[in-house]
Amino acid sequence: MPPNLDAYVWVADPRPSLLGGFIARYAAEDGHSARYLLAFRRAYVLGAADGDDWAVLDELRTGDGSFTLYLKGRGPHGPIIAFTDEGAVVLGLSVHAADDLHTVIAQAEELLDRLREELSAEAGIAGVELPPPRNRAEWHEQDPMVLLRFPDPA
Repeated sequence: MPPNLDAYVWVADPRPSLLGGFIARYAAEDGHSARYLLAFRRAYVLGAADGDDWAVLDELRTGDGSFTLYLKGRGPHGPIIAFTDEGAVVLGLSVHAADDLHTVIAQAEELLDRLREELSAEAGIAGVELPPPRNRAEWHEQDPMVLLRFPDPA
């Protein structure tokens, strides 16, 4: 199985409409992540979460309060939603990476351009098998897995 190319954008103000639009465009309702997606949608898009929803999301939380959802995609892109420990959101897409570096970088540029435009994001990073940053310090790290970096978030 080829490695994945992961492209992310930093969203400092994760509005419900922005999160809902991202989910509607890229996430499938079924699959391994369905119960997490449902709880996430009620909590962060609809503002109608109950105790069970928060408990489901707590299963994903790390010690610093951040969490990541790896969702089943509607098409070739696997959507990723990561809430940072600072309240920002890192939204991303994961696709199978091409075999040569030139093509991988072109893929990364295309994904980042799409995400930055759709989400009005100011910053983006992309790399092969790159986990989403959990906070601003990780975003700024000079990780050798990062192939592309657009301007840093303010």
